[in-house]
Amino acid sequence: MLRTTHLSTLVAALALLGCEKPAATAPAPASTEKPVEHKQPAATPAEKPVAQPTPAAPPAAEPAPAAPSAQVGIEWFAGGLEKALAEAKSSNKLVFANFTAVWCTWCAKMKREVFSAMEVAAALEPVICVSVDFDKQREIADRYLVSDSLPVVIWFNPDGTVRDRINAFQDKPAFLADATRIKSDLGTINDMRRKVDASPADLDQRYELYRRLKAVGEKEGAAAQRAAIEKADPQGDSRAMHHFKYDGLMAAIHAHWAETKSLDLNQIAGLRAFLEVESDPGILWDGWMSMANTHDYFSQQAQAGGDSVEAKKQRGIQRECLAKAWPGIPQDDDNMYNYVSRYASYYWDLRDELSADDKTLLLDMTGSVAKRFESDALIQDLRARALFLAGKKDEAEAACQRAIDLAKQSGQDPRNFEKTLEVIRGGK
Repeated sequence: MLRTTHLSTLVAALALLGCEKPAATAPAPASTEKPVEHKQPAATPAEKPVAQPTPAAPPAAEPAPAAPSAQVGIEWFAGGLEKALAEAKSSNKLVFANFTAVWCTWCAKMKREVFSAMEVAAALEPVICVSVDFDKQREIADRYLVSDSLPVVIWFNPDGTVRDRINAFQDKPAFLADATRIKSDLGTINDMRRKVDASPADLDQRYELYRRLKAVGEKEGAAAQRAAIEKADPQGDSRAMHHFKYDGLMAAIHAHWAETKSLDLNQIAGLRAFLEVESDPGILWDGWMSMANTHDYFSQQAQAGGDSVEAKKQRGIQRECLAKAWPGIPQDDDNMYNYVSRYASYYWDLRDELSADDKTLLLDMTGSVAKRFESDALIQDLRARALFLAGKKDEAEAACQRAIDLAKQSGQDPRNFEKTLEVIRGGK
């Protein structure tokens, strides 16, 4: 089963930030607010990703069913988003905007499995629903910071302000649960404003509102929340101020790259020094993944220049950074699956240069998902590899045999897993 994640923490458009192994091409900076396809990113410096990362490579498009003879599912407003917002203001209704594209397989899946459902149509009956074509209406997409990491849905209040945003594919139960919550105005930007008004000294709550406003392009509202935080905490002790400091370091790296198309080693060293004494899990995850991909980029540049010794050294530093990032990894299933399947395979390919600490980390990573995905052949194979490298040959052989059996039971090709078993039995 192909899994996808929408947690930006796994990838950014640039290699300084994100979990993806960058390609050997030169870097190029990008916006901080994007999710992550946990796809191969370019080797580039980047800013901090949003809470929802970009999905992994999407599965092949499923064949669409025959067109129904009558209207099924959501009734879409025909006039476009601007007219929908005007209509909402005059009729005091919410607006639901679905950002989509013809090439987006997850959008097609959501349209087929969610938006065509009668229960969904009933839930959205009092809401003005409009579809926004990402490619044809790019100005609108840019206004609300919608990237090509689709699908994205944005809910608007009757006055045209953003109420909530979902940066991910959702199945029908998840969509209906969120629709009920958002219509009830719970956990929304409005709700967060009310909480901040009720507890203005709660800087964590105010920071979360700042993040939400920034993510939907409400610059003035975000700036006001930041100013209030800075005024309340001039010493910089709060979690929010730590995040602002981190964002500033990343912005400086980004600006230098934009101007010179190079990385300033002093800035990279400054980021590392900041991370070494930081304790916020979110910052540590983002920051150390940034450092890991930066050193991966350095490694590829050294390899391209024929310096294999320096390339190996940089890969070692990259793995040290991955180890520092690991404790802060977001624990949702898709994120864990994509991250471990990616990096466990990467470590296996580099097994001849792994340190004892690297092997311990690999064992920890695969152990964290082996029980979660006990019926997944790939995960069991990766667990077998980790056990083998840790010197646990008998356990490795048993895990690999399980992977082969699972593959056969599910109709998968077991040959790659059989190759792993050959390595285990051969002791190489």
